[in-house]
Amino acid sequence: LVATLSGGMRRALDITRGLLHRPHILFLDEPTLGLDVLSRGEIWRFIERLRHEEGITVFLTTHYLEEAENCDQVAFLDKGKIIGNGSPKALVRKLGTHIIEIESDCLDSLVDSLSGHLGPCLKDGDRASFCIKDKHFDFISLQAELADQARDVRWRRPNLNDVFLWVNDPILRKVFTA
Repeated sequence: LVATLSGGMRRALDITRGLLHRPHILFLDEPTLGLDVLSRGEIWRFIERLRHEEGITVFLTTHYLEEAENCDQVAFLDKGKIIGNGSPKALVRKLGTHIIEIESDCLDSLVDSLSGHLGPCLKDGDRASFCIKDKHFDFISLQAELADQARDVRWRRPNLNDVFLWVNDPILRKVFTA
């Protein structure tokens, strides 16, 4: 009968089986891997209800960092060692108030000229990301300054994915943990 269930229903059944003995701690390893958005939402609403109504501690491993944003604590691992940990909100706040992303064909020279006042960056192909800690940063001036040198200049709020990328880079990890 289980083979006839959808992936989401099988995941819910797996979690339910793990709850039959009413544990104080529920260990979940990638509980929503491969599920569609609706099924993922249903699973997480169920888990949240368990946490609040039953007082169950949930120990979660996931590659979907947006799922970890509601956790009380997170830890990033590299080769079995913790390379960053804390509450998700505190980690994101520590990273900065904004992420500025710049795309350019002449990225190396642009990064060299900007790193003096923007600090270190994370490079990925023709894109560089800078963490800005100043909540009053003058983004419009930067955009005007780079109008002729960059294909795109945008800013956004940081998230746990950004924290992971920064702590996963050995050089940037030192900047983040300083």
